[in-house]
Amino acid sequence: MTRTLRLENGVTLTLIHQPQATQAAALWRVNAGSLHEPDAWPGLAHLLEHMLFRGSDGYPDDERLMRWVPDQGGRLNASTRLCQTAFFFEAPAQALKPGLKRLTDMLVAPRLAPGALMQETTVIDAEYRLLAQDAATRREAALLALTAGDARLTRLRIGHKTAFGDDAPRLRAALSAFHQRHYHAANLHLFLCGPQPLHELETLAREAAARIPPGVAAPLAINARTGGSGALAQPGFAQLELSFLLPADVRPALRLLAHALHSEAPGGLMAALREQALADDAALEADALDDATLWLRLAFTLAGETINPARVDALFHRWLAALAALPEGALSPLRRLADEDFAALGPMDALRA
Repeated sequence: MTRTLRLENGVTLTLIHQPQATQAAALWRVNAGSLHEPDAWPGLAHLLEHMLFRGSDGYPDDERLMRWVPDQGGRLNASTRLCQTAFFFEAPAQALKPGLKRLTDMLVAPRLAPGALMQETTVIDAEYRLLAQDAATRREAALLALTAGDARLTRLRIGHKTAFGDDAPRLRAALSAFHQRHYHAANLHLFLCGPQPLHELETLAREAAARIPPGVAAPLAINARTGGSGALAQPGFAQLELSFLLPADVRPALRLLAHALHSEAPGGLMAALREQALADDAALEADALDDATLWLRLAFTLAGETINPARVDALFHRWLAALAALPEGALSPLRRLADEDFAALGPMDALRA
């Protein structure tokens, strides 16, 4: 059972009741990511994500979420994407309330201590050096370059020490300004999931949302285009990636599309790809690109380096046209399977999905 509501202060809440769950999860999503960064500070959104875990005014040091959640037997993480940043944790159900207080406090009142700040620039620099050699990261960068009509799409997203510099006060001022501009009620969406009744989840969510400062969302519009094609030499990887720009309101249909894509049913796309020995697997990813646009990627793992990707491309588009031509209701069984798979996810995985 799910409920979504928007509070008077602008915060949006999504509450998911999973009566069978023993764990509970919380996720704050901020509608700000690397595309919102000032040109002078590439990687700033990612650095802020790291710094929020370093402690807040209400929960410093060993009381911070990063130390507290593992002590409860839970897990936590965060992700900085193009247009959004998410912070989330999962813990035993009875730990949801104190965990949510810590999670919210770190978004509202981060300490941003200069010493910790320079330590995190070193951590991110090491991450940058690893990801610079990562095959998936390089493919995503190549796709962004193909869709770019806007320089922000090709800007460094991860950050590194050269970009951040060694002037801690100046860097801290940039972080504080970014935080103040984007981490406010109009930009935040809180997701809670657990065995608690919806009214109890709503009470917890309203208490957390009441701490979020007011603000006005700044519109974001990215000038992107499609139609380009290119090849990226990656020995050991034979893959076709297709990229689409779609209206943001198609997002609810993506779970159904993912299930249709992965279906092994006779006559389906995967069955045909395997039968013709063209591809072994397919994956779907989507990101908000701006307030109105969704960036959808489909990746096909080809069966070998000699496979002509144009054959997979043509087969996919024929399948997509056949899917679109189906009568209303034909996908109902697949929709039920998609809903069942979603219901079977643990709380944190459900929120991330």
